[in-house]
Amino acid sequence: RRPRGSLCRHLRSPVLPLRGGMAEEWRVVHERVVRRATPSKDGKIMGMEKEGSVVRGVVVEEGGARWLKGPAEGGAADSFLLIDGESVGLGKLLEKVGGGDVAAEGDYYVMQGPLFKKPGEDPTAERIISLTRAVTSRIRTTGRTWTGPSGGQWVEVDCWAEREGWLLVQGPGFDRHGPLLEVVTEGEEEPISLSVMSPVFNDGTRLKAKENHLCDICVRPSETLGHVKSVIATQCPDYKAHKLQLLTLEEFFFLSNDNRRHDFTENDMLVSSLKKQHGDTLTLIVFK
Repeated sequence: RRPRGSLCRHLRSPVLPLRGGMAEEWRVVHERVVRRATPSKDGKIMGMEKEGSVVRGVVVEEGGARWLKGPAEGGAADSFLLIDGESVGLGKLLEKVGGGDVAAEGDYYVMQGPLFKKPGEDPTAERIISLTRAVTSRIRTTGRTWTGPSGGQWVEVDCWAEREGWLLVQGPGFDRHGPLLEVVTEGEEEPISLSVMSPVFNDGTRLKAKENHLCDICVRPSETLGHVKSVIATQCPDYKAHKLQLLTLEEFFFLSNDNRRHDFTENDMLVSSLKKQHGDTLTLIVFK
């Protein structure tokens, strides 16, 4: 069993092994990934791994980022490779050989941000801080939940993953619409993050002269564009789902002809039809 409460403070190490603790194989999926002496983007550079290389190590977490800890080929000293470089504008750097991460009991996906955390072991504490985590990243928790007097649902962070505390799953009073976290189910399809940009109106005018970031959404390739619109409308209440369009007329006619259906609507189409990758942008078209 995992230690909880005050025991966590005594058993923590500066770099925390995530559940499992076994050495695993990962493939480098970026042009090159730096090996560092410490799990920090400012750590001393110890070497480089090129795209396509297979590396081996144990996944650890430091400061909310996951690193692969292990020696370089032929080396003796451990070094650290950043797994996901989204926080530094690089996207995914390493990919687990044989598939994605295995869902551990108590894992949650980040659906939107920022996150809200009550530091410490007491969920009734009044102090709350905000945290920035990439949409679709995973949070390790103990699985224990607590519902506050106003109806907010909180989940206890796994102290082996980051500092102890309780994270808001969903609830009123934080100017957030929809859940911030969602339980990971083993074997389910991996979601992707899309950056939604400020809209263009159907007459060609823009809400703002310069395109601005509106929100990040967490969706799965097999979900429909109708669902995507609902997610956007939930996070951005100024926009109604039935007035949103995600495809230009040219894109819609091309995809609907490809599906050979006369009754096909944009809402029926799948996210996968957009050919979007994790971290890509999505510009809205809004009907006035």
